[in-house]
Amino acid sequence: GVDDWFLWICMLSRNDKFALNEEVLFEHIIHGQNVSGKTIGIVNSGQEVFEYVKKNKVLQGKELEQMENAIQQSIIQHIQMMDKYKDMFMLYDKWLRNNRQERKVSQYLNIQGCKTVAIYGNGYLGRQLYEELSQDGIRVCYYIDQNASYINCMPP
Repeated sequence: GVDDWFLWICMLSRNDKFALNEEVLFEHIIHGQNVSGKTIGIVNSGQEVFEYVKKNKVLQGKELEQMENAIQQSIIQHIQMMDKYKDMFMLYDKWLRNNRQERKVSQYLNIQGCKTVAIYGNGYLGRQLYEELSQDGIRVCYYIDQNASYINCMPP
C-alpha cells in the first residue's frame, strides 16, 4: 500500500541523508495479489500508517495535518478511479450485447460512409475499439489522448 511512503516519512523525520541513484533497483509489478490494485487495501494501508505516525508522534502539527489531507485526497482519487472503471464496465457490457446482436461499431461507420477514423483515448477501450475496427476494414489514422506522450506507436 503506502509502505514506501511510510519509509520516506520515517527517514525524513530522523533527518537521514538521501542520494540520487539512477540505477533501477526494484520494479513493482501489479499482479492482482498485491495491495496496489485493491482500493480497500490501499485505503486501509494509508489509514494504518497515519495512525502509527500520529500515535508515535513521527509527525505533528501541520505536517500531520498535511499527511491526513494527502490520505483523504488519495481516497477520493481511488473512488474516482472506481467510478471510471464502473463506467467502463457498463460501456463494455453494452458493447458486448450489441456485438452479440451483430450491431458492431464498424457496421455503423460503414453505413455512414466512414472508412477512416480517429479514436479518442488509447486506453483499454480505445485499444479494443482499434482491434474491432481494424478487423472490419476501418482505418484508424490517429489517437487523441491527453497522455499522448505515453503512446509508443500505432497500432497499439
